[in-house]
Formats: sequence, C-alpha cells, structure tokens
Amino acid sequence: SVWRDDMNYSSFDQLQTAGWTSEHPAGVNFTTGGVILDGTSQDTAIHYSNKFPSGIYDWTVEDRSRWILGSHSGNGVSAITEHHSFSTTNQKDITSV
Repeated sequence: SVWRDDMNYSSFDQLQTAGWTSEHPAGVNFTTGGVILDGTSQDTAIHYSNKFPSGIYDWTVEDRSRWILGSHSGNGVSAITEHHSFSTTNQKDITSV
C-alpha cells in the first residue's frame, strides 16, 4: 500500500479538500511547482489531518523543500505513527523522538 501527495494544488480550498490544514492560511501560497509556506510574518505550517491507509508498515517520509529567508522559521518534518513519532529540522535525517 502506498500513499503519496505531490502537492500540486492551486488553492487553499483544494489543499483542505485533500485533508491538509494550517493555522496560518494567509502564509500558504501556490505555484505550479508546489506549495509555498511564507513564515515572514509568523510561523506557517501545514498538517495532514486525514487518516493514512492502514497496512503501511515499511514507510518513508520525504520532504522536497527549501528554506530561503527568515531567522525564526525553517524546514521541518514530523511523522507520527501508532507507536512512535519522528521529527527533524535537518533535511538529511529523520530521527526518532
């Protein structure tokens, strides 16, 4: 079983319909290349809030992103499973928490 999201949305409504949420929608913008999170006025993040398909035991979390500006924001990825959580702000490794 595979779950994948290529983040090819053109509006916040499409992003929400696909199961994503954000506490700062004004900082979420869209281009043909993907989703842009603008954290210059406040931290901006998106979270997947739908349920993933069951039966995925061998999994990978991949982030294709670039941090370009600002001193109080940066790239980060977190994944929470039934028994563990993993988080990183370094694009090289995801570490167990």
